[in-house]
Amino acid sequence: MKHLYRLMLLLTTIPYCISASEDSRFQPSVMFKLGLNNNGIETFQRQGQSYSAAAVFSTGIEYQFSPHWSTSLYYSEATDCIAFCNNQHIENNQLTSTNYEANLYFLVIAYQRQLSDKLSWHLFGGGLFSDEQYLSEQCSDFRSGAFGNSCQGSWQISETAKESHSAILYGAALNFQFSLSWGLQLRSSHSNLHQGFNQTGLLISYTF
Repeated sequence: MKHLYRLMLLLTTIPYCISASEDSRFQPSVMFKLGLNNNGIETFQRQGQSYSAAAVFSTGIEYQFSPHWSTSLYYSEATDCIAFCNNQHIENNQLTSTNYEANLYFLVIAYQRQLSDKLSWHLFGGGLFSDEQYLSEQCSDFRSGAFGNSCQGSWQISETAKESHSAILYGAALNFQFSLSWGLQLRSSHSNLHQGFNQTGLLISYTF
């Protein structure tokens, strides 16, 4: 998390440098955002096991400190099992179950331009930081059937681990402000986390 603190310091220093040269009549604003994502962490290998994850929901806060610049902090949780999934496979005559979860923190700075009174485009870049948990369990007494495999005995933990990673993030967004306080944003981004993290999301925002 050391990298997160350094980037936070950088992205909180930049606004003061930029806003000093911007229009002094501009009033800064804070936006709360909540959205749905169609994204995922591409399949990657770790100690012989394959992992991937999807992040469905995201929430964040954005500070608009000048007419063209803003900085944002977002959070999303990625998991390898959204609903009705099967992470089990047979390995060395053992039924193996793997689980992977990641808490994702996005810290970015964005540049924007108005296309019309209500429509604007945004280019952004920054950092993606992940706190990850791995769990692998094995069962020696199992049964295979038409509907998959089932453990007849007890699961034994073969590995549990926690890791933290950081990566570069960049992307673009299109924002539609349909009222003074409410807006919609369609955004797409890419990160080099593991074998790649691609995110497309639709967020609704409220400006304080």
